[in-house]
Amino acid sequence: PIYEKQTVTSTVHTNPKVVVTFALEIADILSVVGLEKAGITYFGLPKANLPESIYQFASDKYPNTGTLFEPNYDTLDLMMPDLIIIGGRSSSLYSSLKTNYPNTDILDVSNTTFTFERQKEVFTNLGLIFPKIKVDLEAQQAKITQNFETVRNKVDGHNALFLQVNGDQISVFGVGSRYGVLYSEFNFVASDPDLKTLEAHGNIVSFEYVSEVNPQIIFLMDRSAAVGSSGAIDQIINNALIQNTDAGKNDDIYILDPMSWYILPGGINSSLQMIEDIDQVFK
Repeated sequence: PIYEKQTVTSTVHTNPKVVVTFALEIADILSVVGLEKAGITYFGLPKANLPESIYQFASDKYPNTGTLFEPNYDTLDLMMPDLIIIGGRSSSLYSSLKTNYPNTDILDVSNTTFTFERQKEVFTNLGLIFPKIKVDLEAQQAKITQNFETVRNKVDGHNALFLQVNGDQISVFGVGSRYGVLYSEFNFVASDPDLKTLEAHGNIVSFEYVSEVNPQIIFLMDRSAAVGSSGAIDQIINNALIQNTDAGKNDDIYILDPMSWYILPGGINSSLQMIEDIDQVFK
């Protein structure tokens, strides 16, 4: 599905104590800088399929606020949050949440077509809302930027293809897609410069397509693993047509961490992992 996003400019109160996030990357950020340090006394989030890096929030002391697509309004009524954070998959919830909780601030941190540039804006806004963690956020952002620039400077005209594995299907993502950061910021050259990515989950392609494009580098992200089902990533890698590409012949096929790329892009640990994933090429 394509998620409808509303652009809303609003004033947000500082130092909210009761906070709910429907953007899991915020849980990643707060797990690093600290809920208590931020001044948050009560924190809720959707808890289905929590990645290991934020599994601390599976504890009963953090209310389960529904799913990324459907809030549990009974839980929200009991919490009466000062601030609700939405983003990406949950950005379409703005109107219903505002209608139900007119006195609650709602912050949209959407970064669906992920960029590190947009991530900086999100960190800046969080630092304004939670001034007690502003310095920590700036330090983490500086670390992410430094690591990112170090890796980007190693990319020297390499062409690359981004493939998402979903069961036994493969989908490709090109320039301007949700994984276009590969080209727009890491500065890889698109193996298929004419590709237009039309679907949120990429364009389903054949092994013959990959063979014809013949990428120097293939990045594989296993969506099945991210959503808790079994994928066929080994079969994909070992497919004869994949192995016969330049990437296959030169052992330049790299597996990306699916939780960081698919579930948590925009967090702290997840961003550092994304950068590390790309740095595999140069090791």
